[in-house]
Amino acid sequence: MFDLETLRLIKKTFRRFLALTLIVLIGSGFMMGLSSSSDVLRKSVDDYYVASKTIDCNGSSEGGEDTVFRVGELIRKVNNYELLSGRMPVKNDECILLADNDFKYYEVGQKIKLDYGENDIHDYLKNDEFTIVGTFKSPEYMAKILGPSNFNNKDLQAVIFIPNANFIFDYYTTMYVTLEDAGKLVSYTDKYDRFIETQKASFENEIYPQQAYLRDRLVEEAKEELAEKEELFNKLKTDGQKELD
Repeated sequence: MFDLETLRLIKKTFRRFLALTLIVLIGSGFMMGLSSSSDVLRKSVDDYYVASKTIDCNGSSEGGEDTVFRVGELIRKVNNYELLSGRMPVKNDECILLADNDFKYYEVGQKIKLDYGENDIHDYLKNDEFTIVGTFKSPEYMAKILGPSNFNNKDLQAVIFIPNANFIFDYYTTMYVTLEDAGKLVSYTDKYDRFIETQKASFENEIYPQQAYLRDRLVEEAKEELAEKEELFNKLKTDGQKELD
């Protein structure tokens, strides 16, 4: 009986029924398109933006002097490197060392002990000691002078790459960018420089909010830690006063 009444109602209001059916179909198709296109968009972004993690810290080998190291991820999609000697790391406590610079204090077979000054290196890396198993060269480090580091405003002296699983902090420190059609131009020419200049604004608009987000998060974490310490201090102070009384 219910089915017959439903059919009669559809027949009487067929145009309205058809319109509602089309609206539902169009809406469903639109949502499916959005769902699939989001994956495509994410994939296209991944093709052009590759984030990476690095940390600048102090390091030394047995009997050697302190060195400012840049520690980077071994597995990468951009700024790939070429192994010159030795082998690739197969364990989490192995690394490869940047060659082709004037800093000759380290060689294959040596162990490097890392530290982060007053902070605990294990807040950033799982391991703090790595054995050099090979050397590499990279287009990222073409000059003899490696430039400044982020560790105590000291100059960077050496670079090692370690297995990615060692990095335990959840934010990225570096973004490598490749531009469509940039490969058709000769690097460092005026035409290439003008092309890069036209693309800078769009990247800066994306980078600055990320910097502000990380800064705000670190400030918030510091405030929370301060509040916890103040609460502990006040409790200990109250307990101590009671004991004195």
